Amino acid sequence: MLTIAPPTSDTATAPVTVDPSGVRILHVLEPTDGGVPEWVRLVAQSQIARGHRVGIAGQQDLTPGATFHQLPIGRSNPLELQRAGRAIKALAADYDVVHLHSFFAGIAGRTIKMGVPAIFHPHGWVHLMDSRSSQVAGAQVERTLASRTDAIVTVNAQESRHGIDADIDARYHEVGVPVDLQRFSSLTNKDSARRQLGVTGRVAVCVGRLCAQKGQQRLIDLWDQMTNDVTLVLVGPAQDGFDLPETLPASIIHTGRTDPAPWLAVADVVVQPSHWEGQSIAVGEALAAGRPVVAFDVTGMRRAILDGQHQTAGAVVPRGAYELLIHEAMRRIDDPLLRDTEGQAGRRRAYDLFSPTTMADRLDTLYQDLL
Repeated sequence: MLTIAPPTSDTATAPVTVDPSGVRILHVLEPTDGGVPEWVRLVAQSQIARGHRVGIAGQQDLTPGATFHQLPIGRSNPLELQRAGRAIKALAADYDVVHLHSFFAGIAGRTIKMGVPAIFHPHGWVHLMDSRSSQVAGAQVERTLASRTDAIVTVNAQESRHGIDADIDARYHEVGVPVDLQRFSSLTNKDSARRQLGVTGRVAVCVGRLCAQKGQQRLIDLWDQMTNDVTLVLVGPAQDGFDLPETLPASIIHTGRTDPAPWLAVADVVVQPSHWEGQSIAVGEALAAGRPVVAFDVTGMRRAILDGQHQTAGAVVPRGAYELLIHEAMRRIDDPLLRDTEGQAGRRRAYDLFSPTTMADRLDTLYQDLL
C-alpha cells in the first residue's frame, strides 16, 4: 500500500491510502458521439482488466464493469457548469483520481478543487478551432484553469506543443489514442462486405460526425466535379447546423449514425478532411483495417500516416486544400498496388501507435506519479 498526500483543496484533507495495483479512476465526459466516448470505452476496458476500479460520469453507460454515474454537463451557461462541477466533486470523494475529457467537462471539473488529482484531457484544443472567438476565449480559459490541473493528458507531442505555445502552463503527459485493433484488423474481406452492403465500383469513405470541425461540407460540394464514377460514403450523424442537402448526388451516400467497421471494409481509401483534431480515432481505425488515409495536415495526422522511418500509410495535404485532398484520394483509387502497400504499412502503424493496453500503461505511470 502507498500513502499519498492529495493536492491542496478548498478544505484540509488527510493523506489517502491507495493500492497502486488498483487505483480508483473517475472518467468524466460531456460528448456522446465521436472519438471521446470511444477513447474512454476502450481505455476503461483495459483499466478494469488490470484491476482498477473505474467510474464513468456522463450520459452513456459505456463499459461493462465500470460504475456509471448519470451526469449531464450543459454548455449553455456558467451556472450549469458550476452545478456539474459540484456533482463531480461529490463523486470524486469515492475515487483516487479524476480524469476530465474534453473542453466542457474540463471546465466543470476544475471550477471547484476536487481534493484528489484532477487530470484534463483536451482531445483537441478548443483554441485551434476555426472560430476566432473560440480560439481567443478557449486559450484564456485553459490558461486560467491550468493552476487547478495536476496534469494535462495529450494524444501526442504535437498536441502538447500546441498547449505550451498557448502559454497553458501545466504538466503534460502524452498517451496516444486507443483503437479496437483486433476488431478492425479482422474485418470481412472487401468483396464480401460489398455484397452485404450492396456497394459496387470504386469507393472512398469518410468517417465522422458531419460538422464544421470534420470538414465534410466542401468535400460534398466538390466530389462530383472532381471524380468520375467514384462513390463517397459519409459515415456519421449530421449535427445541427450542418447543411446536408435533402437530395444528395448519386455518387454520395450518407449512412447516418452507424458502425463504421463494415464501411471501412468496403473502402478503397479513407478521406479525412478534419479542420482540427487531437488525434483522430477514425484514422487509427482505418489504418488498423488496412486502408490508406488521405487527410489534412492537422494535429496527429503526420504522426499517424507519415512517420519518416516507415512506409507511408497515405497522404497528408495542407489544411483546406480540398482539390489536392481529392486528387490524392483518386491516386490511390486508381493504383491498387499503391493502396495495398500503404494499407499494409498502415496496419503495422496502427499496432505501434493505437494499442489500448499501451494507453492504459502510460496512464498508470501518470496516476502513480500523481498519487
